[in-house]
Amino acid sequence: MYFNYHAKVQRMIKEKHAVCFEYLESYHNISPCMLIHFDDGASYPIRKHKFEEYEFLLAKFDVPRK
Repeated sequence: MYFNYHAKVQRMIKEKHAVCFEYLESYHNISPCMLIHFDDGASYPIRKHKFEEYEFLLAKFDVPRK
């Protein structure tokens, strides 16, 4: 079964469930990492090659940097 990770994270951002995001030097063997925190307590890591795409989306939906 295929799970579309980025579609889920982006949908949650668009539905205004994202609380904040931060950049980490390393997180669970992802280096560097953008970590997005959501209102259900979940956090999703994003790899560097997707930073620009997520920075645009997070700015559009006014998600603050931690």
